[in-house]
Amino acid sequence: HGQLPTNSAMDKLSTALATWVAPLQPYLTGQPTYRPCLTLHAPDREDGDWWLAYGLQSASNPTLVIPAAVIWSNPVEQLVYQGHTITHPQETLLAGLGLASRLYAPLEASLNTSNPHGCSLSPIQAYEFLKVAAWRLQDSGVGVVVPPSLARLDSLANRLGVCVKAGDNTLPKGQRIGLNSLLNVELVLTIGNQTLTAEDLKRLTSLGTPLVVINGEWVELRPSDVRAAESFLAAKKFQTTLSLQDILRLSAGDSQVIEKLPVVSFEAGPLQELINTLTGKNEAIKAIEPPNSFRGTLRPYQARGVGWLAFLERWGLGACLADDMGLGKTIQAIAFLLHLQET
Repeated sequence: HGQLPTNSAMDKLSTALATWVAPLQPYLTGQPTYRPCLTLHAPDREDGDWWLAYGLQSASNPTLVIPAAVIWSNPVEQLVYQGHTITHPQETLLAGLGLASRLYAPLEASLNTSNPHGCSLSPIQAYEFLKVAAWRLQDSGVGVVVPPSLARLDSLANRLGVCVKAGDNTLPKGQRIGLNSLLNVELVLTIGNQTLTAEDLKRLTSLGTPLVVINGEWVELRPSDVRAAESFLAAKKFQTTLSLQDILRLSAGDSQVIEKLPVVSFEAGPLQELINTLTGKNEAIKAIEPPNSFRGTLRPYQARGVGWLAFLERWGLGACLADDMGLGKTIQAIAFLLHLQET
């Protein structure tokens, strides 16, 4: 309302603008682009401290990271490293770390030293870095490098959840099935492709850290998943039923939740052939040989149509044959009925 902003407000605005513009400066000045980089190193044990190492990363070649130790041990105007020349490396690193510390406070204490190489993070801080800070830093032009399994932290494969398994008793014997038919499946608690017992889950949660190692890879223990897993194991609901429609969704990768746990994998077992055919993942339906009692000639597409009907019948599924007028639906239906008669 006509009032001038205070010095404090102006300082905050100036800092915010400087932070926002900082990632663009190298492009505006036309200098080779080297940006601050934070490389996260995992500890030897799950409850140990993590190490966030500092360095400079080439924006055009992200695999090139110059460690802070190399930069501080070479106080030169131009540093030549693996055939690459970096101008004012120490100044660039310090300016970049200053930007990074404004976005991620745990860095600040390490910058009080003359030659900061990195900082130590507790397991909880490392988790917060991965889940919250990493993307903010990257959006502001700071390079972030993490172990490969941690880059996939949000993928279903690395979540605590259930694996749905179709077994020999999945298909109801002597009954026709349809998309709404209920099929028996087994539920197995897993994380990182490893089956978990109640004792395994208790051991992992006793570590008191949201990041644990399974089969040599780091995975995430979300509190909501842990609570659901404990309830699942206590209730012993290891068997359930799913409709064929739901099973087809699972096979297509659609995410679902069972017993408040994410379905992290699906093993089709005896349903694999059916799923592959219905979803077009295998070769086309094989053309059927004309029955001996069939009087006539089936064109190639008609023989495939009869093969499709025979395939669905074998699985107890109904079908809708919807060719255009004059393409021979009737002759396919006759050949199919004769096929059933002979088999």
